[in-house]
Amino acid sequence: MNILASHSSNGGVSAPRSRHLEAIREAGKADRAALTEAIQAFVEYIDGNGEGASRPDLAYVNMTRTIYAPFGLNVKAREAKEIPDDSRDTFSATELSFLQVAERTAAEVILAGIAASWTRAEIKARVKEMAEQFAVQLDALRKLRGGAR
Repeated sequence: MNILASHSSNGGVSAPRSRHLEAIREAGKADRAALTEAIQAFVEYIDGNGEGASRPDLAYVNMTRTIYAPFGLNVKAREAKEIPDDSRDTFSATELSFLQVAERTAAEVILAGIAASWTRAEIKARVKEMAEQFAVQLDALRKLRGGAR
């Protein structure tokens, strides 16, 4: 159970809280769409070294895995922490917001890297670093609130 989530007296998520979480999740869809478009641009990008996507069919999976892993949204982390497959449903509004900003920022990093002619490896490394930094900040907030995921 996520201790950061707001619960009603009957143990479930309160109706206003549920609507708030749903609104955050809906807003996140636009950010994931922007991320998808940025990943598609990354697939088509050939860097200054002449390097292109070696497995375009895995680009989305690999990039999202890089972003989500620090948040515990990869298979190994979910299994280790016994989090269900649809772990976004276990996230509080704050956690979803952190993830949403990470997705939006990753899209911007990818597009900025392409515009600046970074190598593909540099773009990947900067996306990974950014996601890890957001996850560290979220973990720090969780500790302040007395809980951990």
